[in-house]
Amino acid sequence: MNDRRQELGLSISALARLSGLNRKTVGRAMRSPAHDQFSTLLAIGNVLGVSIGITQQRTKTINAVREAREKSKAIEIVEMAQGNFALEGQAVSEEEEKRIIRKVVEQLLSGKNIKLWG
Repeated sequence: MNDRRQELGLSISALARLSGLNRKTVGRAMRSPAHDQFSTLLAIGNVLGVSIGITQQRTKTINAVREAREKSKAIEIVEMAQGNFALEGQAVSEEEEKRIIRKVVEQLLSGKNIKLWG
């Protein structure tokens, strides 16, 4: 917005007067727009001919974070077991390893205690 203000040749005082805002408020918004009120930015944007909008950021849900954590644990468990099986000549295929990881993740997410070795 500051670039647009300068492009139009407007001082902070002129922008404040045209937007109906206090000069300090406009100055602060020009320095750090991310920390100002939406209504302030909207008033300034209207004078400058700049479109102001809100976008929704995607955030991970608690379940997605938990699932990622449990998958990491499951992979570690399966890799450890796979290493032991390989020493004994009983390693499983990559597809079987993926199936086991999915099953371990499901069990970890269910909160059940799982027995790793019989």
